[in-house]
Amino acid sequence: MIIYGDNILINKKLIYFFIKNEIIESQSF
Repeated sequence: MIIYGDNILINKKLIYFFIKNEIIESQSF
């Protein structure tokens, strides 16, 4: 359960990172 919880936190960080990159790329255009 602890490992599963850690994976959820990692996934949320990855999703946030990708969304942040998309926002930066869209602003540069």
